[in-house]
Amino acid sequence: MPKKSCQVLLLSKEVKVLNLIRKEKNSYVEVAKIYSKNKSSICETVKKEKEIYASFAVAPQTAQVTATVRV
Repeated sequence: MPKKSCQVLLLSKEVKVLNLIRKEKNSYVEVAKIYSKNKSSICETVKKEKEIYASFAVAPQTAQVTATVRV
């Protein structure tokens, strides 16, 4: 059986996820069902909120993922 591939949310979709949670007051589970993700994936997106908004402000809206620098 082949391994599952990692499906990463696009940067624009991560911003939409944050808007659903923060502004529209949807629960993590509801948002996870909308995007077919696990609740833990949505929680990680919320934890990276500042990085996502910073990347979205700098990068064009067509950018696909946030870049994380590891030290």
